[in-house]
Amino acid sequence: MKLCEVSLDTVRLTHGYLTFDATATTFESLVAYLDQPIEKSADRDIFMTRALLYWLKCNSKVQEKDYPQDSPQGLACKMFSEKLAFADGFSRMCKEANIDCRVVLGISKTGDYKPGDLTVDKGRMQSRWNKLFLNGQWWPVNPRYILHNRERGLIKEFWFLTDPELFVQYCLPDDPEDQMLPKSKRINSERAFMKLPFLSHRFHELNMRLTSEDQCIIETVNGCSKISFKIPRKLAKDFECEIDSAHLSNVLDLKGNKSDAITKAFAGIKIDKLIFSSRKKGHFIFELRCPVEMASYNLTIEGGKIDERKTTLVKTRIVCREKMKNFKEFPDNKGSLGWGFGPRAHAAGLLSTTKFEPKLLIQDNHLELKFGVEKRAKKEYRAELSRENISTDLTGFVQSHLDTVNNKFIVKVLKPPVSGEYALTVFVVDGVKQKGTPVCQYLVTTLLDLEKLEDEYYDSSDGTSDVDEEINKLEDEVAKLTAQRDKLKKQLQTSEQRVVNFDQKHVVF
Repeated sequence: MKLCEVSLDTVRLTHGYLTFDATATTFESLVAYLDQPIEKSADRDIFMTRALLYWLKCNSKVQEKDYPQDSPQGLACKMFSEKLAFADGFSRMCKEANIDCRVVLGISKTGDYKPGDLTVDKGRMQSRWNKLFLNGQWWPVNPRYILHNRERGLIKEFWFLTDPELFVQYCLPDDPEDQMLPKSKRINSERAFMKLPFLSHRFHELNMRLTSEDQCIIETVNGCSKISFKIPRKLAKDFECEIDSAHLSNVLDLKGNKSDAITKAFAGIKIDKLIFSSRKKGHFIFELRCPVEMASYNLTIEGGKIDERKTTLVKTRIVCREKMKNFKEFPDNKGSLGWGFGPRAHAAGLLSTTKFEPKLLIQDNHLELKFGVEKRAKKEYRAELSRENISTDLTGFVQSHLDTVNNKFIVKVLKPPVSGEYALTVFVVDGVKQKGTPVCQYLVTTLLDLEKLEDEYYDSSDGTSDVDEEINKLEDEVAKLTAQRDKLKKQLQTSEQRVVNFDQKHVVF
């Protein structure tokens, strides 16, 4: 059993919500109570550590005046009222349970940390956490982070026995030995710590992988920059990302401060159209175009399942020392829908596509896309080509129809008379909106010299290859066959039961 796989459910099943006063009159009585179902387990210390954290969480709202100071309840009161550091209080509880737990001093990236802050503010960043010796190895534990959850009885799992290589990205100990890493993997300075990319614990919980620059400050090249990451193929099927526009709107100078000159330079520019939020299966890429030199942007990327609240994944600062030549805004921004074929298209009945690249170049005066649709689908689809500040009616430059014989929705785009970039949007006509609901969007361009998102941006190991597409089809087929098998088994069981019932009614004595 791996230490990080020990489930809190075990603690819940054995102890319930641990708020009974009778069990916490003394440390000795509390430990004895928690020890009852686990004292003979080889992983007793792991279970006890979690039980203590869970008990603390369940007692986060007790009143100090009701309990003696030198009691578990009194200790919990001091911790949650900020009269005692969480690390010190938790260390005391572990000591009472005969677990080797020590306090670690260092700095941490606190809640008001902003990517790009390279100066260490000791007063603001000084922090304390713990290290525990469990099953022959030291592990980091940050009780403040674990218990910082408003929901009763729930703790933040990521911070319990975190992989030291991940933990040190958020908390840097004063003593290098407390990084619990081989020397080759240690962070050797506070400045190196501050330069690390800021990836939320949710990013790591989802096993996502950063594929762009491994730092928190991204310098633009020719006025453009990219941030990219991958998510496992199975999770990508119903996952989407977007830029937090509230943070993006705060354009700053190179030092990260507000500037009247910078604000004036951005007058008339739609900041939300500076970002190209795209995807190709499990690979997300965010491009930023910079129209003003000597400016910086704080970027926050959020993500989650479709129609669920998005949480922070990545924070970074973009530094632009030179503006993009021939700058132009992207033609549209539909937020979490993004650019490229994604889960909303699949949910709307478009099962596959011949074009996964989010940017498409019109060659030979036309472009054709085909989408697989459900058999006997009753939904209607349409496609639209759009671009702001153009007098030409684009209605005749996009044609679409549903091929009911081959179960395909086919879109053909003709080369527009004005060169440039266009938004090709696919809608499902559902009666909710007059135009329909947008479910898929591509950037269509006539510009040959435009840098395109070609296959070199997507290595084929994480949900971007044709092999993965075949795997998706096989998985869908297996799911259908499994459903058919279960249906037949149920029918067989029903038939057998009928035979048994018949025999019982007609038994001869």
